[in-house]
Amino acid sequence: MATARIADYIDFCQYRCMSNQTEDLAAMLKALGDPIRLQIATTLATSTGSVCVCDITSLFTVSQPTVSHHLKVLREAGMVSAERHGTWMHYTLTPRAHEIITAILSASAARSVPTLPIAPATDCC
Repeated sequence: MATARIADYIDFCQYRCMSNQTEDLAAMLKALGDPIRLQIATTLATSTGSVCVCDITSLFTVSQPTVSHHLKVLREAGMVSAERHGTWMHYTLTPRAHEIITAILSASAARSVPTLPIAPATDCC
């Protein structure tokens, strides 16, 4: 009878771990539900190294606070990490987010999510 209880506990632990992984993935996919956030993530996935927020902002026609909001959502979902370099924030994708974006891009037959070329700004960082 003790063996059945241990087995039940192991099954519960496996389900609980799977549930946490599923919730994390759902949060990441939810964050990618916005076209600007998806574009930011795909751009970060194709860049080498970290990207300055000023370079990300220059890719879009929305305001800097809007881009910062989208980066915050991606950061809270665990998709990007940020590091301060002087007065500017530099962003990179987390390894898990990079896997997800790569899978999305390779699953898209038409590659309907184009990446934006990043031209480093000369006046910020």
